[in-house]
Amino acid sequence: NLRIIFCNKAYQDFFHNLFGVALDEGDYVLGNWHPEAFIEKRKQDYERTLNGESFITMVEEQTANETKYYEISSSPIYDVDGKISGVNCVSRDITIQEQQLNC
Repeated sequence: NLRIIFCNKAYQDFFHNLFGVALDEGDYVLGNWHPEAFIEKRKQDYERTLNGESFITMVEEQTANETKYYEISSSPIYDVDGKISGVNCVSRDITIQEQQLNC
């Protein structure tokens, strides 16, 4: 159902700082604070992962003050029977690397 099962404090802080959203477990991961194009892309990414694919993608987020870049690693979560039961996403801020590459 694309609900957050677990998110660490760094992820919560990221959403609060970028969008002013108090994100927590049980919340819908693709809330209306994202642009529609981002939501559609991430839906496709979740579908790929729920079909068993692991991959890394880069996301560009525009704020009023700056552009931020994030690398998101997505992989399926398997239950004890070997069936996919969820998606694991790990994000990291790669803004500094992107800024240095674009100089």
